[in-house]
Amino acid sequence: MSVRFKTMSAPVITVALPLYKAKRSVWLALEGLCAQKTDFRWELIVVEEKQPANFYVGKSVLTSLKHKLRRAGCCRLLYIGLAKWVPLSLKWILAARHAHSASKMLMLQ
Repeated sequence: MSVRFKTMSAPVITVALPLYKAKRSVWLALEGLCAQKTDFRWELIVVEEKQPANFYVGKSVLTSLKHKLRRAGCCRLLYIGLAKWVPLSLKWILAARHAHSASKMLMLQ
């Protein structure tokens, strides 16, 4: 799932947010991102396993925050749902590979 906000320019930085069993705690990171005050555009790439069923966040939670994220400067929201567990290092690599070509930096959340 990718949400691009048509009126905004390309991102300057990419924020990568790898998740695993984060349903109860992800709100803290997401609210922090929504509260950002920046003068540049950024993108958010979330990578998580879609299992176990009761613990993954899913794209619907992220979609519900798209307006708050946009107000905070987010110009692109990308959710990468994985069918099986992968090590954290591979999640960073996946996020980097899916970063916008105009992004100058990868920030690890």
